Amino acid sequence: MTLAQAEHVLHAKFETDQTADDRPNGCGFATIRGRRDPVSYMFDNGRIRRADLDIHGPKTSIRTAAGIGLGSSIAEIRRAYGKRVKSYPDAYDAPELDFEVKSADGKAAIVFETEHGRVRLIRAGRLPWAEYIEGCS
Repeated sequence: MTLAQAEHVLHAKFETDQTADDRPNGCGFATIRGRRDPVSYMFDNGRIRRADLDIHGPKTSIRTAAGIGLGSSIAEIRRAYGKRVKSYPDAYDAPELDFEVKSADGKAAIVFETEHGRVRLIRAGRLPWAEYIEGCS
């Protein structure tokens, strides 16, 4: 959905970051204005493409449908998603692992970045945006 549609549904306004690129409507991140919320939303070309949860933000009890949240263990990820989860070395901090679970149609994914065996960041949304490790690229 568009940022404007999301604002309408949520009865809230977004604040966007200053890193949106030069494409029409740009690509960047937005948070809900005035909320102490751990969720940031990646938008591209005016549409929300993914949502991020980061352990360095405010505490949250948000969990995936399978029960995985910030601080969950690698064992919990593997139990929750079984053979659907694929792991690979973190791009910047090997031997830490990242885990990815793709939707049945292959159009979306959840990515769990781990640190010291625990989930430190969750990215979920449409592909390829869910896989971007450096924001909009």
